[in-house]
Amino acid sequence: MAVSGENIYITWQSCLVIDDSAPCAESILFTKSDDNGTTFDKPIILFEGVEAAQARMTIAHDHLSGQDNVAIIW
Repeated sequence: MAVSGENIYITWQSCLVIDDSAPCAESILFTKSDDNGTTFDKPIILFEGVEAAQARMTIAHDHLSGQDNVAIIW
């Protein structure tokens, strides 16, 4: 999670089970709130695949640019 003013940025991993006999569908997702977390945008899928289960994510907001830029790596 990264925070800048009223903006909150969140990334997370998800494992959606579609069929009990198959492995789950791994995803890395992102969302943002611009009202201190009262509401959030619809999540965006950044990556899908089995590699998502092993990802270690880092998120950061660029405070120096004065822009609404966020960097996410995994």
